Amino acid sequence: MSRGRAFALVSSVLVAGAGSWGLYYSGRLGAASALRLGGGLCAGLVLLGVLPALWPRDRGRSALEEALDSPPPAPPERPRSLRDTELALRLACSREGAYDLHYRLRPLLRRLAGHLLRAHRLVDLDRDQAASRELLGEDLWQLVRPDASAPKQRGGRGVAPSRLARWVERLESL
Repeated sequence: MSRGRAFALVSSVLVAGAGSWGLYYSGRLGAASALRLGGGLCAGLVLLGVLPALWPRDRGRSALEEALDSPPPAPPERPRSLRDTELALRLACSREGAYDLHYRLRPLLRRLAGHLLRAHRLVDLDRDQAASRELLGEDLWQLVRPDASAPKQRGGRGVAPSRLARWVERLESL
């Protein structure tokens, strides 16, 4: 215990003792009550001064405290527009070509075109084929139409970046 803390403890005990003696001397308390009051105050002050020294001050933080203080993980980044999706698709389709175009890009573009047509133009991609063809344009319609055939050559040429950019612009205009 530090000197300042010990001095504060001793002076507090003396003040408590003097206060209880003063109450007895003035006749407000009897001898037994004054002794109990003085003893209780002194014991309480001693406990308040000694108890904190019994526990170490630099205890380690628990795993729960660490977890509660750490910031939550960032949510996954969502594409801001179809342009961001275009860049990702451009990279994905540049490797395998026609196979990736039909089996990877086509289902994604079908879902996207179907959703945009239904939400913005009230047109169903599979049921209103004439309206869908007109809104999407001939080249995009050939890719997303329900009866589009698979490529004959697995390693055939994929989609040109300029064509993909036109498709994205067309979808964004819906």
